[in-house]
Amino acid sequence: MVSGYFNKSLNLRNGIRIFQQIAESKKWYPTYEARIDALQKQVEEQSMTMSLYSSYTPDDFNTEEDIFVNPLFDAECTWTEREFALAAWAFRKWKYHQFTSLRDDLWGNAIFLKEANAISVELKKKVQFQFTLLTDTLYSPLPPDLVSSVEEEDEDRPLPRTIVAVEVLDTKNGATHYWALQKLR
Repeated sequence: MVSGYFNKSLNLRNGIRIFQQIAESKKWYPTYEARIDALQKQVEEQSMTMSLYSSYTPDDFNTEEDIFVNPLFDAECTWTEREFALAAWAFRKWKYHQFTSLRDDLWGNAIFLKEANAISVELKKKVQFQFTLLTDTLYSPLPPDLVSSVEEEDEDRPLPRTIVAVEVLDTKNGATHYWALQKLR
């Protein structure tokens, strides 16, 4: 009898303690919820801004008029020649990284690569296909059949050009070939 009363008393104490903790947390709940809402709004605004900027093409940056001109920054630029050259170099580098997305090439062609490997297995050919990144440098230039697949507008590009290609491993003959993505399709 006493042990039953003790258990009920212990459960009642635990229940009261839990109830107090819940009541205490509800005091903070409105400010916590408001903080979450504010952060969610901030994330949505940044998302919309980034999607707006990511939809730009390099040609969009060459316009004379800019809708995002801030009247506070109408003052004349007082950069030195070195600062201007450094900013131009950084912008060119950013532009090439921003608008040359190797990841998009990989994701967009992954299904073709998977299908080519499946067909190779089905036909019992000893050929494997995989993506590879090739960089055009002085010591390792791109093969001529891959150079034609690269846009001509990148010819004046000062940075090394990197492209996604398909490495074809012919295990029967022990040969390795490189294909352009268009050839895989």
